[in-house]
Amino acid sequence: MYRIAICDDNPEYVDFLEEKIKSSKKYTDEMSISKYYSGTSFVESLDMTFNLVILDMQMENIDGLDAAFELRKHSEDTVIVFCTGEISPKPEHFNVNPFRYLLKSYSDDRLSQEIELALDKMISYQKDYSISIVSDGKFERISIDGILYVSRTKRGTLFNIYDYKTKEKHEIKCNQKLPEIYEALKDYCFEYGHNSYIINFSSVIRVSKEIIELKDGTVLNLSRSKRDIFVNRFAKYAGKNFKRGMR
Repeated sequence: MYRIAICDDNPEYVDFLEEKIKSSKKYTDEMSISKYYSGTSFVESLDMTFNLVILDMQMENIDGLDAAFELRKHSEDTVIVFCTGEISPKPEHFNVNPFRYLLKSYSDDRLSQEIELALDKMISYQKDYSISIVSDGKFERISIDGILYVSRTKRGTLFNIYDYKTKEKHEIKCNQKLPEIYEALKDYCFEYGHNSYIINFSSVIRVSKEIIELKDGTVLNLSRSKRDIFVNRFAKYAGKNFKRGMR
């Protein structure tokens, strides 16, 4: 069973989104929808587990971002979609790892497409995405979601791993070269930020012209030669033209 929550202080828009979800070809009888009309009522319901949450960014008392922070205290796996009239996301929004931004000005067709993507993401999160690597002559499987970035070493690569539940970071040495690892991970939203490392977009909270900041506080240089490709791919991942926020 998949549990979906819609939270917006406009009841008519909540009903509209509910109908859009139910009319999607991705919607099945295994999905249930809960509706909330304030950030406060949503936060009070967090004893329940949700697989997908659509949050209005602008609500009184507890807004969408505050509600998302509370949600992340209970679940790292819930797919978060922000619904907003704003054009550009702010750096702090990426601390809660949102999947998409729905603009209320979207056409019906565009909104339907975005909802299908969100439902696809929700379903995919129930699967175990991992990569098999060779470490010290032995095969080891690593969860892709936990990888912050992979860096080049003299003898292979180094996986920098972050456990979002314990907030602990550790490293795993790998015998394979960085280009080989990149080929295995590029379709999972990894990209070169520098010739010496590839970065998991889901771990990024801020991008500027010269640096990339990750969720664990790590700051990496964004090389000039990799900047355009990295920013363009990250913009698509974030669902926005993030170049406008470059500074």
